[in-house]
Amino acid sequence: MSISAWRSREKVRKEHDRLVLDGRSQWLVQGDAEVINSLVASVRGIAHRVGRRAAILDFGNAVGLVELPGLGRVEIVSDTLDAATFNQLLVELTEIVAELPFSVDTTTALPYDRSIVTRDDVLYHAYVYVRHILSNEPAPEDRLLPAVDAILRDPHRQFTTERHLVPLDRLRDADAITLLDLVSTSALTAAPAAPGRVVEMLRGRLPARIGERRVIARVDTAENRFVKAFLQQVLAILVTIRERAPRRGGFTQQLIRESEALERDLRPFARHSLWDEIGSLTHLPLGSTVLHGRIGYRTVFKHFVRLRLAARVHLDSSIIRDILEAKDIALLYELWVFFTIAKRMTERIGQPQRAIQYVTEPFQKSVELGIGLEWPNDVRLLYNPSFSSSREVTDPLRRSYSVGLRPDIALVIPASPRTQLHLFDAKCRVEWLGATDKDDDKRGIYRRADLYKMHTYRDAIPASRTAWAVYPGIGGERTFFDVGIGHDAKHGGVGAIPARPGNLGELDRVLDELLDAAGQIPSGRGEGRSARETIEPADERSTTPPAA
Repeated sequence: MSISAWRSREKVRKEHDRLVLDGRSQWLVQGDAEVINSLVASVRGIAHRVGRRAAILDFGNAVGLVELPGLGRVEIVSDTLDAATFNQLLVELTEIVAELPFSVDTTTALPYDRSIVTRDDVLYHAYVYVRHILSNEPAPEDRLLPAVDAILRDPHRQFTTERHLVPLDRLRDADAITLLDLVSTSALTAAPAAPGRVVEMLRGRLPARIGERRVIARVDTAENRFVKAFLQQVLAILVTIRERAPRRGGFTQQLIRESEALERDLRPFARHSLWDEIGSLTHLPLGSTVLHGRIGYRTVFKHFVRLRLAARVHLDSSIIRDILEAKDIALLYELWVFFTIAKRMTERIGQPQRAIQYVTEPFQKSVELGIGLEWPNDVRLLYNPSFSSSREVTDPLRRSYSVGLRPDIALVIPASPRTQLHLFDAKCRVEWLGATDKDDDKRGIYRRADLYKMHTYRDAIPASRTAWAVYPGIGGERTFFDVGIGHDAKHGGVGAIPARPGNLGELDRVLDELLDAAGQIPSGRGEGRSARETIEPADERSTTPPAA
């Protein structure tokens, strides 16, 4: 088999046990016809046949490792976001989601909570979280397996007192009840010749057996039943994700192998002999001080709560499936931007009061549901909202005077005299300046075409005040063109913000400015000004592209 770049000058790199390919390029694979058939069948949608003995590989937005027939282990890389950043985005996304107030019933007993393994839209979210806590990515105190190991080494025990009849000569622990038994029992037998006041008082007769107090330490506690049930549920998620995953596609096979490896790591802990002594969970011991405070138990309980929270995000299962199976980094970046903005807004104006669900596409044949967050002061953050000129759209905020549009994110901030609407589009691509072999020398900026798209939003959606392209640049500052030919977001305009893990300073500054312009408190836990104002279309619109 041979592989070479198709219509580009990119080179195949070999590193240890794998080939390294740039995901932005297309790759021509040539070789035996049967191997080409296997390649096309294994990665449908990625491999496209161009002859009996040749195929083109087009990875699109995918990054990560994949096993390909005839090529072996292949790593797909991107100069925008690599596989390590992909995992970091996924971890941060999971952690942020678990902290937000999506609907969840934490009082349901685990044995009867079947939604996580029976519904795809929940299963994929749950797997993301399980994958995270079984990896080495969390802080040591948040890793599941060390927590379970601590429990197995020193399980919580419940001490109870029981009385057992023992032969008199084996009595080791006498108490007041023992003495009472001596004088009250009717089953007395002749005592062997032995001096003693007790024998004398009982006229030479003693009981053959007598009650002895014993302290029994039991591990069959509600807390241990809880841990056992949680481990069974985690195992069920790993098994079910493999059963539900389609048996095709190189990245899907990677997902299956990954879940198998996680199950191998977990199974010795979940099948430990200690659990044989422990029964089935009948109720959740939510008030237990052991679950909330003891080493190991508190980590497991925290993961139980966060798993249920993470699994209640109302995103279509196909979105998470594309992220996990297709390694779609552009889609992951889009979700990460949304939830990162949600987290940064929460840090500024307090916890959201609820998650909301809404129709996103009233002007298309299919009606899909989106998600959003709403704060007590009526600030709202919407994911994938739609804007249409249809007469059915009565909300002035959701109107477009021309074609239907669907930016990734909309931030609604009440203000006087009119509510302000700010739009964000996640663009997982960068124009590199001064790129060298050293990452420290790289500086990435937005692409001009992405800023033109922001002008489209700003012009076509009358209620919009600002429109921002968010891109994973390294270094640099935000760019903004306001309608007053300046750089003040208060007047409205279009701009671009670099944002990636560890580089959120510019995004923070933009959010502060937008809240300040609306009269909201940009930091702390203030109440803000929350009265919903009558929404009027904005007067200012800009269609002027940025200067070269």
